Amino acid sequence: MTPFLQQVARAYAVREADSLPDFCFVFPNKRSATFFTHFLKEELAGHCGILPEVTNITDFVASFSDLSEANRYDQLFTLFDEYRKMPDADADFDKFVFWGDMLISDFNDVDRYLVDADALFVNVKRLREISSNYLTDEQREVIRRYWGEERGSEETERFWNHLEKEDKTNRHPRFVKLWNVLQPLYHAYCNRLREKGLASSGMLYRNAVKRVAEADAPELPFARYIFVGFNVLSTAEIKILATLQKRGLADFYWDFNSPAFAMEDSRAARFMRRNVREFPSRYPLEEEKITSIPEIEILGVPSEIGQVKAAGHAISQWVKTEVIENPGNAIDTAVVLPDESLFIPMIHSVPVVIDKLNVTMGFPMRLSPMSSLLHNIVSLQLRSRLRSDGRLIYFYEDVRTLLNAPALRAVNPDGCAALEREIQSKRLFSIPAELIARLVPELSPVFLPIEHHDDRREVHAYISRLCDFLDSTLKKGDEIQHRFVESYRKAANELFDAADRFGIEMMGSSSFRLIERALSSDTVRFVGEPLQGLQLMGVLETRALDFKNIIMLSMNERVFPRRHYTRSFIPDALRYGYGMSTIDFQESIFAYYFYRLISRAEHVTLVYDARATSSNMSNEMSRYIAQLLYFFR
Repeated sequence: MTPFLQQVARAYAVREADSLPDFCFVFPNKRSATFFTHFLKEELAGHCGILPEVTNITDFVASFSDLSEANRYDQLFTLFDEYRKMPDADADFDKFVFWGDMLISDFNDVDRYLVDADALFVNVKRLREISSNYLTDEQREVIRRYWGEERGSEETERFWNHLEKEDKTNRHPRFVKLWNVLQPLYHAYCNRLREKGLASSGMLYRNAVKRVAEADAPELPFARYIFVGFNVLSTAEIKILATLQKRGLADFYWDFNSPAFAMEDSRAARFMRRNVREFPSRYPLEEEKITSIPEIEILGVPSEIGQVKAAGHAISQWVKTEVIENPGNAIDTAVVLPDESLFIPMIHSVPVVIDKLNVTMGFPMRLSPMSSLLHNIVSLQLRSRLRSDGRLIYFYEDVRTLLNAPALRAVNPDGCAALEREIQSKRLFSIPAELIARLVPELSPVFLPIEHHDDRREVHAYISRLCDFLDSTLKKGDEIQHRFVESYRKAANELFDAADRFGIEMMGSSSFRLIERALSSDTVRFVGEPLQGLQLMGVLETRALDFKNIIMLSMNERVFPRRHYTRSFIPDALRYGYGMSTIDFQESIFAYYFYRLISRAEHVTLVYDARATSSNMSNEMSRYIAQLLYFFR
């Protein structure tokens, strides 16, 4: 079948080839934009002209603002700086940091969903007195129009009862205290960022809505904006699309062709029906209605490594049977990894007959051996203790773990072995720092004591020396590990530079955790041609893309779809009432991704971990496999 993006490219190449330079195509991500450009060039073959502007939604929104998006540290420290100015605020950053990211996420949602912050952040004492009918008739009508259902019926009291009963850390009083200042804190935070020429991602969306609404048509740089391949839209995105549509400056294309979407109660189609109804396409796409699912093979393999081996075997069989017609450039085949930890094993399991492999998801640095090593070093430092005689000691388990780390043991194998013998012969549970320095002096940058954990300068100096040491011990060809060390150093420098600018003191534990959190989503991007080779990708990278052959691994419950926990100050009752995102949004989003991806495929292999007990804590096949077996068998 013709890929969705190629259908859109053909519709415009046939009807609007000469006008393309005046248009801007907007996609969910960069990968789909790249594939669309490829298809458009194919459709325009033999036609001389200029290609249109092609961008993703993030860059599109940012283009309407003079503000730059603040990094995570500037946002966190700005928020804390404004919080400690509040009456009776606890000015201890180490206590505040637990809530910081949660508040930033909530404030972003407030802006993305265009919520009136003054109405939302009511005093917690008054919140218990309101019921589900606090919305006006006009607000309820808007909600019914966009979400197709009544919202806000959940009992708000449940949120607070749960908090009081389950809270065993004495955080409840601080939680309530923060709740009481959310309204002024939100405004102070946004104003402070704006004064510095910065913005959160949510502020960029709210600002874009305002700029699009106020701009005259001649002020907008393009004659038409074409939005392609979106699914769930935030209120800000809906407003932008509706404003451009009203002015005749927008066109929309929705990938909504699958028998799963035709089912009346389909979660996957929940938001798409509204999109198709409210934002129709200018030109029809040349595709018949898909009424059946492709050929699907379901494999239960009692092992994580077994799954990647099964995937490699399936690829080999597809090559032999010519399902993969061109092994030298298997761009029509994708391996999708909901569980990123299978990334490296999967690369090694791709058969040699596949000449080219394109990794679109990047390598998650948290899966790097260096990430594990640094995590263990941090644990060693945080659990160190100062004895009454002034000697610093480390726990035996922490020392043993580091002595057996390949990167450290290679520095001085004999010294590490001698230290282990000393520990075992004397049955030491607490290891003095001077003993390590005497037997393995080469590892002193690792075991150097941090005497004052509350001195950020001392912690920063330790991290700098540690990174220098690790970088010098790594082999020259180990680019991923070198990249991780440099990223760790960069994150630390950014953190402590921001702390210096804001004058914020923090414990070493907070410093280390903030650095690890910053790197948790970082990836090593591989250089390659995105339009060549077998595609190895994560679930989010599949948006708007179609492949003839698909293999999906880790098709287990709690892995795909992954269980989502929303940490938020805003109860679900209020989130429902104001049309903000909730946990059930995720179910609709990933159900759509799954059924859309397989709708145009010809061969699909779904692999799940069938062990009775496994590392993902669930041996159940994904609900999507169960749905396929029940509805389409």
